[in-house]
Amino acid sequence: MEKMIIPDSIRNRPNSMRPDLRTRFLQQFMDAKVLVQITLIDGTIFHGHIREFDADSLLIESKDNVLLISAYCMQAISESADAYTTDWREEERNSVSFAEKLGLYRHCPYES
Repeated sequence: MEKMIIPDSIRNRPNSMRPDLRTRFLQQFMDAKVLVQITLIDGTIFHGHIREFDADSLLIESKDNVLLISAYCMQAISESADAYTTDWREEERNSVSFAEKLGLYRHCPYES
């Protein structure tokens, strides 16, 4: 699977992506059926494909499940380890900023 490149102009300006660009960016992920990994605040990890999205949530579909993730309790979204050729742990550290760029990251109100 080919890695999708995030332009430096987006990477270096968290939360600056206009809603229309965010929509187009997520639509590309959905159309390309890019495998994503979602890590929730409680540590739950879910792999799947973006099926639908709006300003406040993502609907992720895996082989066995469909998961609706509210932005309020989403810790991170990133391409899966399979989509990267580099060390996944390094990519995981960068995944929260990826969610911030898409305007999907907010602190969960129950986070300690």
